[in-house]
Amino acid sequence: MTRTGPQLGALVAAFVVAVAFWAYSRLEQTYVTVLSVPLRLQVPPDAALAESPPPVLTFHLQGSGWQLVRLGLWERPKEAVVTLPRVGLPALVGIGRQQLVRSVPLPGDIIVLHVSPDTVTVALGRAQSRTVPVEPKVRVQLPEGWVLTELRVEPESVVVRGVGEALQGLGVLTLEGTLQMPQRREFAVEYPVNVQLPVPVEVVPARVRLRGRLEPEAELVVPDVPVSIVPSATLVSHEVLPTVVQVWLRGPLDKLLRVTPQALRAELPYAELLQDTTGVLVPRVVAPEGVHVVRVEPSGVFHWRR
Repeated sequence: MTRTGPQLGALVAAFVVAVAFWAYSRLEQTYVTVLSVPLRLQVPPDAALAESPPPVLTFHLQGSGWQLVRLGLWERPKEAVVTLPRVGLPALVGIGRQQLVRSVPLPGDIIVLHVSPDTVTVALGRAQSRTVPVEPKVRVQLPEGWVLTELRVEPESVVVRGVGEALQGLGVLTLEGTLQMPQRREFAVEYPVNVQLPVPVEVVPARVRLRGRLEPEAELVVPDVPVSIVPSATLVSHEVLPTVVQVWLRGPLDKLLRVTPQALRAELPYAELLQDTTGVLVPRVVAPEGVHVVRVEPSGVFHWRR
């Protein structure tokens, strides 16, 4: 009779104990690590940053293995926050090493060996606000057989706050990028508002909502669209043949259902009649917004003077 099972269990238990003892002894030792955290400055209400501060602070830390495990797993600081005092504007404000160290909560008795940069100088100017419109220029990936009939931003403008010099050349803010294929007929997604300026600014709201609407795409043939000469009041009379054309349209189904021959115009510009020597012109069809002209038959209209 063999006792392989009990012997294997004893070996596994001994191995686990050995690993635990080894890990405990290793975690009791002292180590050095590097921690990088974003720097966030809280400026007074009447002030704004006149130049960009360092984006991150790098700390060289010393502590036991237990302390560094706590730091890495559940006590890792998300950012370094420094509150700047009220000063006369414009001004330069210095932030020393001790203030930078205090800006990051560290667990236990971890020792800060080095901070990079160890001092920060901040330029402040008087804050101003400006309301700026937001324009969507997002490319929407559409499902086959559907068209985009509406795309708008809510709200249509945001408030940008910063030093006055930086806001002078600020124009329309655009939302750019590609929106993956929407899963619903009406969709709404949030977009961050990015301001491309050399100095930091505050945007309120920082995110806007992009709303859109999809409609099924369809085609429609509209007969008997009258051909007209524009402008109609001319010194020399012209005849055209034929006097009506057929127009093929493509667009959202709900818009095509409302299209009538009276909603379309097949125009021949009078200036082109005078310059044309062939006697045949292609009419320019004016259709409702969002509806595209695919084809016109006949493609050419004869014209002559009376």
